[in-house]
Amino acid sequence: MRLEDLIVNNSWNIEAINCLFGNNWNSPILSHGKICFEEASHWIWLPASSSTNLSSKIYSFLNSSHLNWTDWNGWSNIWKLNVTPKVKMFIWLLIHGKIKTFEFLYRMNLGPPNSCIFCGLVLESTEHLFSKCHITARIWKRVECLANIKINLVDIFNNGQWLDFYIHSNSKFLASIIAATCWQIWKCRCNCIFKQDNLDINKATNLAFMHVKEFSFSPANHRMQIYVMQNRPSPGSLGIFLAAAWNVVTGYGPSRFDGALELESRALHLALSHSINALVRCSDIYISSAGLWRNIHNVAEHISWLQQDFIMDVKLLLQQLGHPHIDLIPYQWNCIATGLAGHGLQLTQLSLFHRGTEKPNWLMKSFSRAAFSF
Repeated sequence: MRLEDLIVNNSWNIEAINCLFGNNWNSPILSHGKICFEEASHWIWLPASSSTNLSSKIYSFLNSSHLNWTDWNGWSNIWKLNVTPKVKMFIWLLIHGKIKTFEFLYRMNLGPPNSCIFCGLVLESTEHLFSKCHITARIWKRVECLANIKINLVDIFNNGQWLDFYIHSNSKFLASIIAATCWQIWKCRCNCIFKQDNLDINKATNLAFMHVKEFSFSPANHRMQIYVMQNRPSPGSLGIFLAAAWNVVTGYGPSRFDGALELESRALHLALSHSINALVRCSDIYISSAGLWRNIHNVAEHISWLQQDFIMDVKLLLQQLGHPHIDLIPYQWNCIATGLAGHGLQLTQLSLFHRGTEKPNWLMKSFSRAAFSF
């Protein structure tokens, strides 16, 4: 088979690709680039690629900027959207085809091929839920009216270029509105299934618009307080803010480690183990390490063989705790855990603070800025 066999009418031949790779592949990636017939043939990945595997080379290429016609900066723009970290993580998974729709679970042999929870007409897939369903289309239309958007949001979402801010008609605000609307559609879908809630289109529309408006015009410290207030652990449960500290000169933390990601993984492993041993339920975990979050959610470009077993142990602990929510938050929002981690690095022995008889002023200021009170 030749490459030209996979192209028809200057577009990808999806049927031929399905025959070659099967249905279990990430089709949205095709919309992130285009077929260019005018350019001369040239090497993209050189035959000799030392110290890297093919998947990491591909990932680096998608994030590079040396070829204008293939450059797609949406991967980095996801984290610049004016939405909460939870929504950014959801969009990351959505673009990677990892959202657990009925169609996804059926392909993984984990569930029946259930119909869309809203219309009940066809099998629920990512494409149908966010762009084809006539019920969710009403949410998109109302968001357009509320945000005074004159273009069709579904069309922008479908073309796969809505996260590219270099395109003239795109903007961070527009991309944030699309991301928040997708998140509200997914939340409504989950609430209908697990809580038997009725779909409230007006409420979903208002929440999507207000979400973006709040994060677009609020000061940074106010956004952090709003996030903490809206994402508190469920009653009777523990929320873990995770951070690790190490000496960049010697490479030492509380123990010897091979890299920052390994130390952060060990910190999470330690926190989860303490929760299980203390019989404390944990419902939410807040981390600032994007690499650790990707490893846990199986969307990392590669995981070193030294960390694979350790990550598997972390996943087993998360399973024992009932799969708590893991949110990726900015480093500046994790100042309390970061401060305590640095304190532990400088003083590993018990102090008055550790015995609960003293609360340092710097720590109480951090708690206050994060909307915690005692």
